[in-house]
Amino acid sequence: MSFRTSVFSGVLALCAAPAFADVKAADVWDQWSALATAFGYELSALPVREGLALTVPDATLTRQMPNDPETGAPGGSITMTLGRMRLVERGDGTVEVEFPGSLPVSVTMDGPQREKATASGAVTAQGYGMIVSGTPADTVYDLKADEIGLNFDKIETFGADPVTAAVNVTLDGTAGTTTIRMGDIATVARDLTVAAARYSVDIPPPAGKSVRTRLEGMSEGLKMSFAAELPTTVAADDVPAYLAGGYSLSGTLDLGSGTSQLVVEDADETLQVALARQSGGVDVSVSQDGIVYDGRAEGLNISASGGKLPLPVSTTMSSVALGLTAPAAAGPDQDFGLRLNLAELVLPELLWAMLDPEGALDHEPVSAELDLSGKAEMFVSLMDPQAQQSLDPTGKAPGAIGSLTLNKLALQAAGAHIGADADVAVDHSARSVFDPKLPAFGATANLRLTGVTDLVERLARMGLIPGGPALVGVAMIRQLGKVETGPDDLSAEIIVSPSGAVTVNGTPLPLK
Repeated sequence: MSFRTSVFSGVLALCAAPAFADVKAADVWDQWSALATAFGYELSALPVREGLALTVPDATLTRQMPNDPETGAPGGSITMTLGRMRLVERGDGTVEVEFPGSLPVSVTMDGPQREKATASGAVTAQGYGMIVSGTPADTVYDLKADEIGLNFDKIETFGADPVTAAVNVTLDGTAGTTTIRMGDIATVARDLTVAAARYSVDIPPPAGKSVRTRLEGMSEGLKMSFAAELPTTVAADDVPAYLAGGYSLSGTLDLGSGTSQLVVEDADETLQVALARQSGGVDVSVSQDGIVYDGRAEGLNISASGGKLPLPVSTTMSSVALGLTAPAAAGPDQDFGLRLNLAELVLPELLWAMLDPEGALDHEPVSAELDLSGKAEMFVSLMDPQAQQSLDPTGKAPGAIGSLTLNKLALQAAGAHIGADADVAVDHSARSVFDPKLPAFGATANLRLTGVTDLVERLARMGLIPGGPALVGVAMIRQLGKVETGPDDLSAEIIVSPSGAVTVNGTPLPLK
């Protein structure tokens, strides 16, 4: 199911705030239809008026994918069918959305090469209530449910490597509000809390294979907040115009504490991996200005056994975080970036016993941090699949890097610390002297090594790295490095010119 499908389905089925004006059942249905169009879908159904209720026997969401830009062949489609639901006017200017205890759902996706994927299941609910209030142009949904389930008992993909799977998600204690304001740009804002969430994924062995994969997990104390702006006068399939027309999405998901278990069973072995966290979350935003993703988890406990592992292993980590920034639109000076932070990874003592039986090394936790950013010229939008496909036959890259900045590199392990930052400027009008396939570039880097030479010498004495190259490396570091607070605390400024000249603390190196 695509990202837009899941977001629209969430607006449709889990909307959420107090009544303050007058809204009719037909107004709610018209709003859903308009939102479907804003997301690039067509909502089809034949609602039937029954007194104060509008009954929707079946509803179908359909989205046609863009044709192949080279051949003009159809790009496939996505179709989702929902079972019967009712919109009931309550007589006080509000509407109640009634779902049955089990609402059938089916999804079909046809690819451009006649590939196909199907999913069938149901949305289930207990203690469910959703009230719609406000006006047709400014509508508020209030949701409460003891339990909501999304159960796809059969998901199948057909093609060269067919896969069958079952996916089940259960939300306990769900409550929240959603506000929808219609106009040339429709706005959707939602705040939602979930007391607990449970999920499971089961992938039986594909035909002719013996590997079965199962994933189960749960989270407690989830909170979600997101806001979207959707142009209603621009076709969603015209990605550049849709972005320029004001499309944006931003959201935060706090995952709370949770656990997960992965089991991979083969004919003669079973791999088991368990993960527990104290907290975690995701922040995401998408707009003309770019795509930003930041994910994090804190207080991690990880264990694994079986499979190809010789012995069971377990470890802890204070936190891990991953961040990505990518351009959304075509054009010059587009931001991109990568952020990675791994804090206090404790290596298992069993591993230390094998690597360092004499205790010659510092067994402190390992920490690493990387922060990269830069500017690029994008030839096409990364959110436009049709434009991406047009580049495939030519082999042309979707963009070109103009500058790259290493804001921070930090690595701490076994008593040593490495720190660095750097700037790289790229000149696409000339070729690099190091490799003619690359554009010319110039760079400046600052490097700080603390305890590194001592660690390298220890590793060489232990036989963990080749002694000869290690000693040569240590000698070069000591010769070229600038002493800071002591003999094993060294710094270096490294400059690479576009012509290929390299200096370290002013000393030229013959690398060309």
